[in-house]
Order: sequence, then C-alpha cells, then structure tokens
Amino acid sequence: MIARTYLRLGLNALGRATDLDYFADGHRSGAIISGCCLCREEPVDEGVGDAIAQGIDSLWVGTPLCADFPNEQDDPVTHPTRR
Repeated sequence: MIARTYLRLGLNALGRATDLDYFADGHRSGAIISGCCLCREEPVDEGVGDAIAQGIDSLWVGTPLCADFPNEQDDPVTHPTRR
C-alpha cells in the first residue's frame, strides 16, 4: 500500500505541469498518479508500494513540481458556486 499523500503530490504535479515542462512534467505527474492507483487498486506484492514511494521521493518530492499550492479562497467571478 502507498500513502494517500502521494496521490496529492501527483495531482499537485499535474496542476503545475503546464507552468514547467508541460510534456515531461505531465508524464511525470501521470506516473506518480498511476503508481498510486496501481498500488491501491491492484493486488501487488508486498514492498511494491514502498519501492514506488521511494522512487517518487528521490526524484520529485522536494522539487517545484510537487510543491503544495497555497491555500486561497476561490474567486467568485471565475469559480461561481454551483446551485
């Protein structure tokens, strides 16, 4: 099993891919998300999730690609509330 935190990191990376290198970082973010989904939805051998997490940690965690987005309020003009 892989921690849910990695899914958030992959989504952060996907949201940021167009600001960096859209082609390469789009694929990197997809790899992070796919690794999370693989470990959560398929029966994988023990240790696979740890190996994937270790790869993500060593390659992308701590880089601008996976950085958290600031907490901001939605702009009511561009993000109107659905009713």
